[in-house]
Amino acid sequence: MEVPPRLKALARLLSPGGVVADVGTDHALLPIYLIREGLATRVIATDVERGPYSRALKRVEAEGLLDRIDVRKGDGLEPLAPGEAQEVVIAGMGGETIAAILTRAHPSLLATIDALVLGPMTGAAELRHWLDRNLYSPVAECLVEDSGRIYEIIKVSRDLNHVQGAYLGEIWGGRPA
Repeated sequence: MEVPPRLKALARLLSPGGVVADVGTDHALLPIYLIREGLATRVIATDVERGPYSRALKRVEAEGLLDRIDVRKGDGLEPLAPGEAQEVVIAGMGGETIAAILTRAHPSLLATIDALVLGPMTGAAELRHWLDRNLYSPVAECLVEDSGRIYEIIKVSRDLNHVQGAYLGEIWGGRPA
């Protein structure tokens, strides 16, 4: 199974050995890669659409990983319970959609997530502003080229001491507030 550079970059930003949720998993390539490479002990793979959910379930079953990858159908973070995953990947969609998924999530769930690894396809600036307004600070970020396109990947964690906008320019590469 060939894993695209974008998915490998997402995997590199995850802390090894934990439980990861992959929101919008589509074909379950990332969850399978994480388990096969020993980068996660368990993965919860979710998708809202019936087609991608079915494809993910079939692929995980074909790989013999149903005991380590739990494929669930549901919208955004709704299929997760608080404390189930230490890190969450949301990638392959627009920054506005990622922000909307995070906005809809129950605060008790978000409080139990150590880090978010986000890969906006578009709207990265809007997502960064949402993260800043909601007290998320950057942990790491990278750019990766995949199929002739540059992708931005951001790892953030909740920081209750985060000063909104104070370091936005330094951290995110824009002008200081």
